[in-house]
Amino acid sequence: MPAFHEKTLNRISILCRIVFIVLIAIAAFAALAFLIGVILFVCGAFGYDFFVAIDSWNPAEPGFSQYELVTEGATFALFGGLAVTSYVIAAKMFYSIAKTKRPFDRARARELKGVAWVNAACAILPALLAAAVSTIGFGTVYVPEDFSIDYDTLINALILLAFAYIFDYGCILQEQDDELL
Repeated sequence: MPAFHEKTLNRISILCRIVFIVLIAIAAFAALAFLIGVILFVCGAFGYDFFVAIDSWNPAEPGFSQYELVTEGATFALFGGLAVTSYVIAAKMFYSIAKTKRPFDRARARELKGVAWVNAACAILPALLAAAVSTIGFGTVYVPEDFSIDYDTLINALILLAFAYIFDYGCILQEQDDELL
């Protein structure tokens, strides 16, 4: 039985290392999305007239009006930043599990809760920011199609949060069991 126990922990460790590498790669792409969002926002807010004057952007084309560039840039930057945060927290969690071979730890439960809360924010905040930026900056409410409130992500975040609390409770039970022995 101890050999099976060690073999399972080794498999978990290997899988967690693979997931860590994948999450870091995805976080890098999310960081790129963040930078693109910042560039769109800055170009739309501060350089729009210049780019239209040199015929880089045509305001008649969909997606290239000033309010669309500013709103979508701010929204994309927020979404990218939240995505990077979520992936980095999750990568840290998997790295710690791979390194320690202790998946049931209170710190891992906290990290899982962090991922859940950031995903919930990712489902709601971009739409609210888009509405706020477009209303304050241009007097009209504009929420890009891809950034309305994402109910699927919100529900998945709530499910993940529930599992995080279940995981946390399991850690408490394990600590109590270890103290009894």
